[in-house]
Amino acid sequence: MCGKVEPIAVEADILDGVNPQFVSLESTYRKLVQEIYAGHAQGCADVAGTHGEAAGASLAFSKSGYLAAGGFAPIPCGEDRRIVRALRSARRRVRHADDVTVQASCRLAGRASGGMSDTLRSRIGASDYLVDDCLPPADWLVSHVERRSLDVWPPQVPARLRFSVHDLPRHIERLDRFRNSERSKTAAMAPATALPNSHSGALQPDKASVNILADVDLQANWSMRPLSCINSNQRVGRADRERSPG
Repeated sequence: MCGKVEPIAVEADILDGVNPQFVSLESTYRKLVQEIYAGHAQGCADVAGTHGEAAGASLAFSKSGYLAAGGFAPIPCGEDRRIVRALRSARRRVRHADDVTVQASCRLAGRASGGMSDTLRSRIGASDYLVDDCLPPADWLVSHVERRSLDVWPPQVPARLRFSVHDLPRHIERLDRFRNSERSKTAAMAPATALPNSHSGALQPDKASVNILADVDLQANWSMRPLSCINSNQRVGRADRERSPG
């Protein structure tokens, strides 16, 4: 069970220094990425329409599931997303629940290098930064979908593939085009249902049934999440950071 993480109310004003436009862009891209994972990554349909987070502050497991995933890895940070990936790989059911919430501190001095506090500091008052490392580049994502080689959610995007928040508009445009092309292909392949002959004997065309992916929220350990304490609470360990998502 992956619940949500919200900032402690009395500390929430710390987030006022984050650029709201960047927040909006990253949130939009995240939805597109999650949508693609939901439709193309095995066992990941559950991320559709959910927050999609896997924060260590709000995780719960059955004993058998925890043992099947090998427990939390002994790494400085990023153990939260790693164990969720391991659970999916072990074919365990994962749910991202909006009705399970934990409040976490927005402190800017943390214990883990690369963790939530580092993420917050990098974004408050910043004119540029790297997007959440569970958000892969659009071309990489489309390529893996087309090769049917997309791994489980959440991804682990290596440092060499991460990109600037200023590049988000073109990545959003790329995934939007891909999503629309998928819908067009699905519509074209859907079989048409012929209507019975009319009283004049002429066949009347019927609309083809179209199977379209819903507009829903859509691999990387630690994350610089959509500029909230929730996303920032995810962390990545040095051991996982360089591992390629594909």
